[in-house]
Amino acid sequence: MKKHLILLIALFLLTSCYSKKEKIRLNLIVGEVYTQNSTTSISLTQTTNGKKRKINTSIGTILTYKVISIQDSVYEMEVNYRKLNMITLNSHGKIEYSSEKKDSSDLISTILGTMKNKPFYIKMTNKGEIIEFKNMDTLYAHLYDQLAQLNVEQKKQVKVQFMQAYGAKTLKSGFEVSSAIFPTSPVSDGDKWTIHTQLESGMPIKINTKYELQEVTDAYYQILGTSQVKTFDSDARVKATNAPLKYDMSGTMTSNIKIDRKSGWVIETKLTRTLKGTAKKPDNPQKPIEMSTVSEITIFGK
Repeated sequence: MKKHLILLIALFLLTSCYSKKEKIRLNLIVGEVYTQNSTTSISLTQTTNGKKRKINTSIGTILTYKVISIQDSVYEMEVNYRKLNMITLNSHGKIEYSSEKKDSSDLISTILGTMKNKPFYIKMTNKGEIIEFKNMDTLYAHLYDQLAQLNVEQKKQVKVQFMQAYGAKTLKSGFEVSSAIFPTSPVSDGDKWTIHTQLESGMPIKINTKYELQEVTDAYYQILGTSQVKTFDSDARVKATNAPLKYDMSGTMTSNIKIDRKSGWVIETKLTRTLKGTAKKPDNPQKPIEMSTVSEITIFGK
């Protein structure tokens, strides 16, 4: 009987240890470098006038974040792209670009190569929200040097495309989808909270997510997110940005996120997002394009 009592007390103490409230926040160290290796795979299906077209795109990046300073729970960080690649698969075949490719005749790969190791700076709160970008122009400083054979308008189009794929809004969206998730108050196993996120890269969407702290170990927090997703394009935004399409799409997203317990840095994310609806050209809204997308995002950090 005494042994059973001791065992029950031990189990109770162990359970209590891991049921205490946890304040989940970024707790980064000045001078340390943190890494984010991400792959985004997007399967897009479009139907126009009964004609279906499928495009698969994969974008991979490796970024480093060096903490320069911290003030009032806001980190200033130096950020560098260390590797960039893009793969597109459509009815015409497979096209692959990489910053590691040494081929001057491959214009896109050459441009990606010029974007490596060009430091820019961000400010990020301890809740994982990016609130400021600085020096982003360094990424594109040598872009026009590679486009001598193009006219001025074509150069502008290429720059816009690269900024959409690798610019501030895309970086913010890609990072915050798995980092700006922290609860406003301490939580323990099984606790839930809601976060509202707005992403404005490419297809602008609003995400309402219910998160649950599923597991706490000595090394990490395991968090599950289930989301409702909807585009938010407005007539005013389309007009202001000269957007080629106005979206009306909705869907769901699930995310499994593992966060380092000591630093608060995201060390693993597996995210799946589905959207379905229509896209309309502002100058021809009577002929909507039926669209559906499945996005899978994988992130490893350290």
